[in-house]
Amino acid sequence: MIANQIYIAALALLDEVDENGDIINSPSYSKKAVSIINLLLLEITSALLIDSIKIDSLVDEIEIDNSSATRALTYGLAAQFSLSDKDGALYNEFYSEFRRALNELAMAPEPIEISVFGLNGNAGRRL
Repeated sequence: MIANQIYIAALALLDEVDENGDIINSPSYSKKAVSIINLLLLEITSALLIDSIKIDSLVDEIEIDNSSATRALTYGLAAQFSLSDKDGALYNEFYSEFRRALNELAMAPEPIEISVFGLNGNAGRRL
């Protein structure tokens, strides 16, 4: 996913949409979006037990293919924007969704690798 997709989704959650349904791009939000996304990525990659990821701009690709991670990024970004707007009720709602998505990531089972060759590649043979 592209970082700008997360940014646009967060703005939509904040109802930053004009009468035509187009996103209203706020300079105050766009200036801090990359920094906030990077902080959120630290928490998400920690929950996923993977190497940290960092973006340099909103056009960068975020190399996480996980719907809970996407939801966590979107709600986390919207929560931080709400906090900067001093909207406590909206912050609490979005932060709660962020934590829920983060908990889903942390509780997701790790993939299990199964070898079809058996011990030392000797499938079906006695050792």
